[in-house]
Amino acid sequence: MVTIINVHWGISALIGGGIFIIANGVFASCSFLFSGARSAKLIVVCFFSGEVLKILLIVVLFSVVYLYAEAELIPLKLAYLLVLGSNILAPVLFINDK
Repeated sequence: MVTIINVHWGISALIGGGIFIIANGVFASCSFLFSGARSAKLIVVCFFSGEVLKILLIVVLFSVVYLYAEAELIPLKLAYLLVLGSNILAPVLFINDK
């Protein structure tokens, strides 16, 4: 049974999920700038820099939320971990066994 504690928990959960979505969006935009065999080095550099930027953005966004927003920590972290877990488990769920 799922119950809503209050509106602050819902907003905190949205912020936690939003941090993950924003960071992964930035990573995806950095990672897929180049394509093709001739730009293999650029692909590796962009992938690595996108991952570094994603981690830094996660740290910065959590720091901003901790310092300036009155967010509840339990739903904030729980929603972030739930979205992270669904991202990790997505390839397992979509395996096609024919």
